[in-house]
Amino acid sequence: MARLIIGIILTVLALFLLLFTIQNYFGYQVELEPAAANMVLIVTGLPGFLLAAGGVVLIFSYSKRSRQSLPRHDIRVGNSQPGRTLYCRNCGGQLNTNSNYCPKCGTNALA
Repeated sequence: MARLIIGIILTVLALFLLLFTIQNYFGYQVELEPAAANMVLIVTGLPGFLLAAGGVVLIFSYSKRSRQSLPRHDIRVGNSQPGRTLYCRNCGGQLNTNSNYCPKCGTNALA
């Protein structure tokens, strides 16, 4: 959860920094100061872009991690019900109804 909050904060701060960069870049271009405009791009634009990229990576890694967590059921293979998916207690991998071991980690599904 902290990863998501930090990612959102970084992304919002980066958006403000990028907005500041764009505003100053075009302001210096209007004043015919191309060297200052390029300096603004380097000094504030590059860090803003890196902060935005870092924030987006944190947000997506959090959402990917939460999607990958499979539900862990306390169902044994021998007691399977039709139409119900079974999962390994150890790794969360999907179990075949006719196997005694998890195909992903090798844990005994009947134990």
